[in-house]
Amino acid sequence: MRGTVTAKRPTRPEPLVGGPTPDLRGKRVLIVGFGRSGKAAALFCHQLGAAVTVSESKPENALAELPSDFPPDIRIAAGGHRTEDFVSADLIILSPGVPPTLSVLEAARASAVPILPEVELAWRFLRGVFVGITGSNGKTTTTSLVGSILEAAELPVYVAGNIGRPLTQALLDGRREGIFVLELSSFQLQPVRAMRCQIGAFLNFTPDHLDRHASLAEYFHAKMRLFETQQPQDWAVLNADDPRVADAPCRGRRAYFSVEKPVDDGVFASGSNLFVAAGGSATPFLRRDEISLPGNHNLANVAAAAAVAALLDIPPDVVAQAVRSFRAVPHRLEFIAAVQGVRFYNDSKATNVDAAVKALDSFAEPVVLILGGLDKGGDFSELVPAVRNRVRRIVLMGAAADKIATALQNVVPAVRAQSMEEAVQTAFRAAQPGDIVLLAPACASFDMFANYEARGEAFRSAVNRLAREAAGLYREGASLA
Repeated sequence: MRGTVTAKRPTRPEPLVGGPTPDLRGKRVLIVGFGRSGKAAALFCHQLGAAVTVSESKPENALAELPSDFPPDIRIAAGGHRTEDFVSADLIILSPGVPPTLSVLEAARASAVPILPEVELAWRFLRGVFVGITGSNGKTTTTSLVGSILEAAELPVYVAGNIGRPLTQALLDGRREGIFVLELSSFQLQPVRAMRCQIGAFLNFTPDHLDRHASLAEYFHAKMRLFETQQPQDWAVLNADDPRVADAPCRGRRAYFSVEKPVDDGVFASGSNLFVAAGGSATPFLRRDEISLPGNHNLANVAAAAAVAALLDIPPDVVAQAVRSFRAVPHRLEFIAAVQGVRFYNDSKATNVDAAVKALDSFAEPVVLILGGLDKGGDFSELVPAVRNRVRRIVLMGAAADKIATALQNVVPAVRAQSMEEAVQTAFRAAQPGDIVLLAPACASFDMFANYEARGEAFRSAVNRLAREAAGLYREGASLA
């Protein structure tokens, strides 16, 4: 179904110059953290003539090997953060994984050293329309979908941030202007000083990262930095179905998305259709059954992306066509394979309890659930209703296995696995034809894997190996069960 909105859509925001741009020639710039963001920031600052030092808590032998063309005059100070590097810097750039509460950062603040997150460093050198997307869950899917919609509209879009590509990479790639769609985590937003997004979307809010944030209130306030730097002419896209999000304090104008009720400005689901609304006038533009992403939470992600697109003045038929062709982002309810009637789904990005519940809610079939990893301070008892209703067996792995087992005792049978390979094999033996095997860990990955992507790839590899083995055994008339 296609529709043309009869009510007037907002005009696309005017390009914004991030600035002020710091003059880094000859300045001592300290990059804290040497992951993807840290490397990109170090290279960019070096290009601008800064004397760059990288401070990394890991020992040097634990760092990834540097490319052969990495500038040799970038100093790597590994094995712990040194106060003298922080207090003597002219500028400090934080990678997302670095807590802003480090004692060495407090010492730098006391010495009046300015501190910026990597994403704001890049923002200050860019010109364009900035779209920031945050929330506890669904950020990557929604950010990717907005990017796909803008590509379908043939607009100059660059997708970056927590999605896995640092915004500084745009500068290294020679991109200085365009529409920048940013997935922003609380880690990236918390240290923001001035970075402004003309459109900010807040998808949902549930407990997460309580191993990093001192309280739920601190976590919420970190998210609010997205709106605190906006101006009255800017837009906040808010989830009307999440009361804390819907009532979030904002300086700009408000648009909403909902899968439960109509909204006057934004996008909502009703019956079998999605509607775009402006000034109280609503027009259908997409059928629910045209969305390939499973689950009500993904319907909300689509509605949020469409609401952002409407504020960017994208025609609804372009939005609809982009949504129809969009497929799941890797590691987010990603279908891997079917083995003897059992379907395997990879939701390694379900790194908190709420995300795991939403993943379970996406399926009507019985589920064998692979849970566990590094505890982020979540309440695993919140899994009980969904597990009781949908799960046939739980396979536990990782550091949080005992805590999860205690929270879910006497709900469904649970078994332990020491590796992803063993977890997949165990889950397959417990499943019946027609069942789902779902990796939705409700935990971080760092106890066993470098990141959630590595965990998802391990799951994919184990499932594909199982599929090959099962195909060979099936030809011989045997079974793995």
